[in-house]
Amino acid sequence: AAERDWYSWLHEFQVELLAQTPRRELRVCSSLAQKYKGLATNLFNAAFLSCWLKLDDSSQNHCHSNIKHVITTRKAVPATVKNTLLKLVEFMQRQNCSVWISIPDLSEVAEKSHSYSDALYYKEQQFRLA
Repeated sequence: AAERDWYSWLHEFQVELLAQTPRRELRVCSSLAQKYKGLATNLFNAAFLSCWLKLDDSSQNHCHSNIKHVITTRKAVPATVKNTLLKLVEFMQRQNCSVWISIPDLSEVAEKSHSYSDALYYKEQQFRLA
């Protein structure tokens, strides 16, 4: 897929989450987020979490495997897209939701997407767990 296709996919995913969220205060922002990508990006984690909490285990597993695939794939997924999803994983960890990806994989993804502070954080976690 072309780089712009990935950016388009991410924006559509963010807007769709806002449209489907059970939280009314987020849902009313979906039409505005369609036009203003920054709004969709800023509300992405909260919208994802609110939808995630309503999914059954099977749907969560399906969602998890797709996000993990995008983050860990060696294909030409833009660093910005991987970084956005990496930040989502970090957000979900802080909300005490399941950790989807191994610490070494998160470290590698962070480094390859030029998020060096995150890569260092995960390397420190690896060291502590060893």
